[in-house]
Amino acid sequence: MNTLEWLGHHHEGFDGLGEDETTAMMEFTILWAFFEAHYLGTNASPQKFVSLAEEIVATDRINMPPIIEATKYWRNRYVENGMSTHYFATLHLRDNDNRQIVEDVLFRNDNTPMNLLTTGLTIVYRYRNNLFHGMKWAYGLKGQKGNFMIANSFLKNVAEMCEYKCSQRQIKAHLT
Repeated sequence: MNTLEWLGHHHEGFDGLGEDETTAMMEFTILWAFFEAHYLGTNASPQKFVSLAEEIVATDRINMPPIIEATKYWRNRYVENGMSTHYFATLHLRDNDNRQIVEDVLFRNDNTPMNLLTTGLTIVYRYRNNLFHGMKWAYGLKGQKGNFMIANSFLKNVAEMCEYKCSQRQIKAHLT
């Protein structure tokens, strides 16, 4: 029995997920592991997101269209009529999770490229923590496809923004 079949037998609701939902979640898991290993020194943290965003902006490698697309998705999901939606609480943002930056961006008080990028990295990190530490499992994984798809797209785009900077860092590391 493969893992997906096993989960279908052992977690109520998992067998009700569509193939596209499980694919998006599995891709997110692999993509996050790759991203954290290659661009966050195998140890993600909200402080590292700020540093990475600063580096991307400083090296003028930011590609705004995918950042804006993801930000629109998150603003629509987490804010309605100037108030946070019930989904916002499910992020389980902690005080050290760049909470003020995230709120300023989501509530349209800040549109700076650095903080849009920091917000995206922070939200994707919360998806990661909520999936890996069981919060998403507690209320079922149904309805998460959009979150994982936007997170996957966002991570791939940020990785592409990092490639030049990171490859230069790797070259320098090998020369010293």
